Amino acid sequence: MSRWISGVVMVLAVVLSLVFLPNVPLFILVVFLGAALLAEIFQMAKRPKLEIAFGLVFYFISMGLQYLVMSSGAFFAKLTLFHSDLTLVFFIIFFVSFLLQMSGSKNYNEKVSGFLFFFGILFYLIISFSSILLLTKDDMRIALAGILVLNYGADTGAYIAGKKFGKRKIAPSLSPKKTWEGLYGGIILSMVLAVIFVFAVIKIMQVPNYSGILWLCLLACLGAAYLTMIGFFGDLFQSMIKRHFGVKDSGNIIPGHGGLWDRLDSLLFSAPMFFAGTYVVGMIVKLIK
Repeated sequence: MSRWISGVVMVLAVVLSLVFLPNVPLFILVVFLGAALLAEIFQMAKRPKLEIAFGLVFYFISMGLQYLVMSSGAFFAKLTLFHSDLTLVFFIIFFVSFLLQMSGSKNYNEKVSGFLFFFGILFYLIISFSSILLLTKDDMRIALAGILVLNYGADTGAYIAGKKFGKRKIAPSLSPKKTWEGLYGGIILSMVLAVIFVFAVIKIMQVPNYSGILWLCLLACLGAAYLTMIGFFGDLFQSMIKRHFGVKDSGNIIPGHGGLWDRLDSLLFSAPMFFAGTYVVGMIVKLIK
């Protein structure tokens, strides 16, 4: 019961935030959500406090630079996220993470794994949250809402289908409960929700007699399947990390769900790959024309 109650509360909080919060407060809320997630992952991995502090400092610097990019109107930089300032920050992170490990354990393997984990998780969260922040702007919030609906729908569909029909394991060494039947259920439910979302948006925006509704629904279904698969890989990545550290949940902040990472794992992969998908679609449309 606590799982369902906390799930409903989370959905309501997200909807109210997307509808009512102005850009800057929503930006700040998302940035601090990312900081809490970063601290949660490093604590789960039992990283030293100094390492966590350095990680948070570089995370906030990167998010501050991302805000400047979003405010400058540099379209190419918004899409690539690799403008000169962020590239410099990533190199500094790389260097500092190396120094942190050199001053730590005497075990060579621990130094290497610690370095890769510190830099990899920072890079992963900075890229993911930079993409999420781009989706919090007024003209992109509907896309963020759609991605969240598809992610939660896919999780629900996978859970129901997997529990009722699941037999064939996908990756038993990483996540024993994930089955092909569950994945198919998640894709189907996300496609249904994508079509409902399209009709809801057209109704809310009062679009009169839209002639391309069938093509839009088809594109929404393909996008739903694409994002569901991407979210699934995000889930598997998190399962791999948790299994390595021997934990069931990344934290216990959300009753019935575990930690923040347990709820955001799909979104952290889906948000960056949403931009990759729109870029590919744009290229295809140009070729067709």
